[in-house]
Amino acid sequence: MACITIWPTDCDLRSTKRNEQDRKIQAELRDRQIPAWLFYDHHHRDAISYRILGLPESLMVSRRWFYLIPAEGEPVKLVHRIEPYHLDTVPGNKQVYASWQQLVG
Repeated sequence: MACITIWPTDCDLRSTKRNEQDRKIQAELRDRQIPAWLFYDHHHRDAISYRILGLPESLMVSRRWFYLIPAEGEPVKLVHRIEPYHLDTVPGNKQVYASWQQLVG
């Protein structure tokens, strides 16, 4: 017999809150005529990104990751092949890179 959940799980609440935050960010970007907001980190050097995106600060980060919230449309995640899970808690289309040469090309 299948279980039916009528109360949202913690994961559902985080996902809903994250989506609402992204929509608010997108609305602000449109109001200010800014095409997108790019979040980026390497070795935990951008604490603001972690707070805004709700990422765990305990995350081990040895490779660069990028998160782009456009004023319109779906966010885009760019993560390294070695650490592809870093942005799994935020919505968006995930793309994976394997070398810095792929970042420039």
